[in-house]
Amino acid sequence: MKYKILLYMKNKTIKAEKERFYLYLRKGLFYTHKRMNMKKHLLIILVLLLAIKTYSQEIEYFDFVEYANYKNGTFSSEQAKPHRISSKRGGKIDVEYKGKAIPDSLRTAIDAAREVWSDYMGIKDNLKLRIEYTDLANEDIRVSVAYLKRQSDGLSYPLSLYRSITGNNTQVNSDDAILKINSNVEWCSGLGYCNNPKKLLPTMIKCIGRCLGYGSSVKKDKRGNIYMLKNGKSVFDNLIFSEDGTRMSELNNNMTQEMNSFTQQECNYLYVLKKAPAYKIYAPKIFDENLSLKYSTDENSSMYYGEQNVSSLTIDDTTIEILNSLGWNYSKADQTIEIKCDNIDKTGIASAYSPHTFYIETSAGTISDYKWVVSFPLKDGGYEYIQSTDEKLIVPSLTHEEKYAHTMEGDIKATISFSGILSDKEVSCDYNLTLELKPHILYAAISSCTPSKEDDTYNDYTIDVRYEGSHYVHAYAEEEYSSMTKTDYSDIPFFTRIKFHDIDTYGNATFTIRVENKYGYDEYIIEQPATDAIKQEPTKPILKDVKFVYNNFDFDLLRFDDDARFEVTLYCERADSFIVKSVEDMDTSVGTAYTFIDLYPNFENTGGNDYKLSVMFDFDIDIYFYGRNKYGISSNSDSIHANDYIKNPAIIEAINQASAIKDISADNRGQIIISNDLVTFSPNIKNVSVADLFGQIIIKDNSNEDICLRNFKRGFYIITAVTKDNKRITKKIRI
Repeated sequence: MKYKILLYMKNKTIKAEKERFYLYLRKGLFYTHKRMNMKKHLLIILVLLLAIKTYSQEIEYFDFVEYANYKNGTFSSEQAKPHRISSKRGGKIDVEYKGKAIPDSLRTAIDAAREVWSDYMGIKDNLKLRIEYTDLANEDIRVSVAYLKRQSDGLSYPLSLYRSITGNNTQVNSDDAILKINSNVEWCSGLGYCNNPKKLLPTMIKCIGRCLGYGSSVKKDKRGNIYMLKNGKSVFDNLIFSEDGTRMSELNNNMTQEMNSFTQQECNYLYVLKKAPAYKIYAPKIFDENLSLKYSTDENSSMYYGEQNVSSLTIDDTTIEILNSLGWNYSKADQTIEIKCDNIDKTGIASAYSPHTFYIETSAGTISDYKWVVSFPLKDGGYEYIQSTDEKLIVPSLTHEEKYAHTMEGDIKATISFSGILSDKEVSCDYNLTLELKPHILYAAISSCTPSKEDDTYNDYTIDVRYEGSHYVHAYAEEEYSSMTKTDYSDIPFFTRIKFHDIDTYGNATFTIRVENKYGYDEYIIEQPATDAIKQEPTKPILKDVKFVYNNFDFDLLRFDDDARFEVTLYCERADSFIVKSVEDMDTSVGTAYTFIDLYPNFENTGGNDYKLSVMFDFDIDIYFYGRNKYGISSNSDSIHANDYIKNPAIIEAINQASAIKDISADNRGQIIISNDLVTFSPNIKNVSVADLFGQIIIKDNSNEDICLRNFKRGFYIITAVTKDNKRITKKIRI
């Protein structure tokens, strides 16, 4: 019976668990009253009460509100990376995006903030975030952090920290925090120079700090009284104390007067962890629900409450010390051993192009039973492993670096895990290895071309550049009729804009983008033709992503639901709208209606020259996209062949029998054409057959001659045609 009860507890929701336990408790009491002695009676009660206590934890979400207000943007010095990175730490922050599409520049800011914080987290620690780009009323960002009460000390911990300390992964399907970013705010990325105070990168750094536990849980109720979490105080609350020595750990939600007095200080501050200026937190004498006890008063703090002058991609030491005191410095590794490499310092940063030898250092005895595992994250997901049982581990130089996942800094992050026996005891430790690579230009394109203000025979150009492995970009512009080379330079990391002014429009121009580091360089060249050679029509659409979306497939009628569609992301410059057709290289200004799949498809600009379109699905057709503006229509994109995106084996098998199944109308065109009672075939067809739904062949002909359907009985028939290149095309028709 005990086993049955515990099994229910693991598989039901928290509330259902409680109700079921109380039900079993009542049943158990009745049963034991009749059949069991008193000892068994008491034992069951104790087991049930212990189980209820263990599994009665509930997640409580606490909301923080962030408002962006920053003077300067973020720059990355050469010292920022080694300051952040250590061989003894390096966690993972996973992000799931929901809501509206986030512009690329803002995603870059989010990724930068995510990587900054992950460098400070413990090895194997992780944080799961859900980010929604959505409409908010008056807030820039709302951060909802999941808290869970720890039974051993009665304090509530951020879910990610609770998981790190306890090793309890029972809440694996829960988000550690939900961040809602206001899509109505005119954000800038926060990288580099920008007069806009709404900088996303430094704001996101604060938000992730919240998710890791920085900031008090105090709120004000409708009566104006201050209270903490319903489950009690948070682990951060427990560290706060006042100038006179009063500690928040001594207060609770029943002490209304004391809480009101404690949180509203005449001196406008309290302390957290230590009584020193850098550890003061903002506590104004008039309580502010969004600010009070949630920010530092130190201008050098990453969590400062006022306007900030952001400069580097690092977190200040005081903030890290405070978070470590919450429990983030917890480690399961045995501190009596340490992984070492003679040619790598404590940062764990090394070249990916050289082999490295690692060994175990200990002063406590002799190690045996060596087990090494090195995990390399792959670009497409998963890991590649190196395993060894030797006393020393050799990590070879890497080839095919493009297959591995790269950080924003352009590095490969590998984890070395060791386990062995020391004095008859199992020991283990981990090492965060950061392998540096040559820099790479990930993307470069002209985003703006406008006539110069003084002379419209010259143009001003803006070039967007996304890059990794360096913090600097050098750019050069060469003009056909000038011996001078124009230059530009940027020290904005990851994503920047290069500008060239007064480029002669009468001749060709060449723009060279160059990034370099101590391992090498990368260049990207953009050729810009003279004005008389420039076509003002849109550029050829480039397919970036194609997804086939449907709800169900009817195997009786052999068709997808009416909402089956392709969701396509494409890149196209100078496009005002789009045309979707079933043919390529055709004069789209004329032509017949059957060639058009969609003349005015709905589309969304997702940032820059990226567009998202939705196109209805049909079998056995090729889909081409054309950009359009007032000057004309572009050449066609590469094709999408509809059937190639069907992955379900059962559907593929059905389609092999009827690969273009639909009711055929007279205006349709293709290899098999139905017009009134006549079926005609393209010259590419070499043989045809007609069968009923039972598979009985009615007509079979080794030619492409027309077939008359006038004398056929009413019903469904399957027409099969084989092309000269042996492609089988099947259509189901209804007469």
